[in-house]
Amino acid sequence: MLSTAKVFRERLAADACLIGVGAYDALSARLVQAHGFDALWISSFCVSATRGLPDAGILTLTELLHTTEQLLEAAELPAIVDCDNGYGEVAQLRRAIRSLERVGAAAISIEDSAFPKRSSLYSIPGRRLIPTEQFTAKIRIAKEAQRSTDFAIIARTEALVAGLGVAEALERAARYADAGADLILIHSVTRDTFSDVVSIAGSGSLSKPLVIVPTTSWQFSVDDLREAGFKLIIYANQQLRAAAKAMEAVMIALTASGRIDPVACPLASVDEINQLVGYSEFQRLEERHRLLCAPVPSNGGKKSLKRAANG
Repeated sequence: MLSTAKVFRERLAADACLIGVGAYDALSARLVQAHGFDALWISSFCVSATRGLPDAGILTLTELLHTTEQLLEAAELPAIVDCDNGYGEVAQLRRAIRSLERVGAAAISIEDSAFPKRSSLYSIPGRRLIPTEQFTAKIRIAKEAQRSTDFAIIARTEALVAGLGVAEALERAARYADAGADLILIHSVTRDTFSDVVSIAGSGSLSKPLVIVPTTSWQFSVDDLREAGFKLIIYANQQLRAAAKAMEAVMIALTASGRIDPVACPLASVDEINQLVGYSEFQRLEERHRLLCAPVPSNGGKKSLKRAANG
């Protein structure tokens, strides 16, 4: 059986463009798989939110590992794990990579934001990045730390998020590619800079495959981004945001009317949830167990056979 890292590498080589979708628990991971997407994105924003925490460097590696294991048990898809800025310096990054690779992750993304990390979705005055030389060293350490050559390192620059401009973003991206990163992610959270990223992809100026995360720029379709030249599109947190909005609507309906009308608040049926969590498979397993473990008469059935012969 191929490792998910090898599957991810082969899909990158064979397909024009892969689509990864953010999952934050086993149920959301199964939805990603059920709808035929190529990979799971395990986002620090989503994993933090499900623990009631801001995405501000509070999430621990242990918590991220636990979530990654749960998702990989639920869905047979390559998992790309958002590793923030590597959980610290060289030793911490090395441990994070080896731990995530051991539980079955196919790739990680590390970013050049300064420690402690603050989500790119937060408005932070004076957002700081680490020097380019320091981050290229981290990329080299990351490549040395991985055990399998199939495991992939995505180098993410926050230069546009920090307001440093396209030239700085391009220079950092080129240096990260030269340092050995397998894929490059130039992140953007505004419509204008997102268009800049699309233009960079179309120019073909970078030597490594490009990743894009269209969190705030919904105007571009998958076909638009595929045609621009991206190899991996990540819809990072849409499932979480949809779930939060739907749950809020149910709470509002319940407090307003004292009942939950499935017409006013569309709900998944119980059968749909049962199908997602594999209840039919559980039933088959239970039935097989009953057949295999059916009690055998202490006389080996001889008495009943004798009665049958006599009567």
